[in-house]
Amino acid sequence: MRIEEISLTGFGKWQGADFRFAPGLNLFYAPNEAGKSTLLQAIFAALYGMKRDYVKTARYLPAYEKYRPWHQGDYETIVTYQLGGKTYRLHRTLAKEREQARLFLDPEWTELTDVYMEDRRKERNFLEKHLGLTRSLFTDLTWIRREPLEAAEHLMPAFADAQEASPHVHAVLAELDRELVSIGKKERAENTLLGKAASRAASKEQELAHAEAAWRLIRQLTQSIQLWEEERERLEQRHIRLRERMQKWQEQDQLWQESWQRSYSPIDAQDWQWWLARAASEAERQLHEKARSSIMAWDEQTPDGAQGTAASQALGELEADYERGTSLRKAREQRHMRLAELAVLALSTG
Repeated sequence: MRIEEISLTGFGKWQGADFRFAPGLNLFYAPNEAGKSTLLQAIFAALYGMKRDYVKTARYLPAYEKYRPWHQGDYETIVTYQLGGKTYRLHRTLAKEREQARLFLDPEWTELTDVYMEDRRKERNFLEKHLGLTRSLFTDLTWIRREPLEAAEHLMPAFADAQEASPHVHAVLAELDRELVSIGKKERAENTLLGKAASRAASKEQELAHAEAAWRLIRQLTQSIQLWEEERERLEQRHIRLRERMQKWQEQDQLWQESWQRSYSPIDAQDWQWWLARAASEAERQLHEKARSSIMAWDEQTPDGAQGTAASQALGELEADYERGTSLRKAREQRHMRLAELAVLALSTG
């Protein structure tokens, strides 16, 4: 098996990164924290996924959370490899809620996913079928793990207690002292690597706290905006209902205005039909019928001259009542003014 290319849509610090491998030995050289170990883990994840071997349910490796995309993008890898004279492309989506693996074969990248049977975890282990190796066997055979130097704890007493001064011993001890000085022992020493790393970590933690506070504020504002939008929709619906009611009232007011104007004009047969058609209830219709019958009966029983005399007499009585009402109103106003004077006088005299 030979890996030709790996594309990291999102894996740890890598986002949208492509790596092509030449035949033979490939060497990656970069400073610390440049992403070399992340690339190696991405190759294992692209080939085998991020789940544990030989478990009944889907359980993820501890490295799953460690290598989540830093940029909050898709957790995906695509690896292209040759095996048995054929070229395969394995596309993995590593997100827990939508993890998926699809296998394609060149030429024309024909999909072979359904050719491989699922295991009891509903997984298709393509590499186990191709190589006969599980994840643990593959990593044990292809990867030399980097472990801390534990032998130094046993060698240091031997170096210090040596009776004969060896130049190599002194060189090793001097180199260790220089490394210790450069790394530092205190986290607050800003001129050492440890101090700088601690200061940077504190700064990043502070930035993270500010980002979380901003995110909480944005979420609260989003919820408030949603509530305001719902309130605006309710008010808009209420405004529409009120506008419809106002339109009905305006139409009703126009009818009342027309009725008021017609009430001052002589009534003929057409007017009586209009009043009857406009009646809002049966009681009002009966009232119009009764009024028409009374007026018609009065017109038939009273001659034209008598009608004029009766009208003049009624008008005289109406004018007399009006003058009497005016005088009573003036008297009432005078009494109110007198009452106010008495109240002021009572307040001033206690």
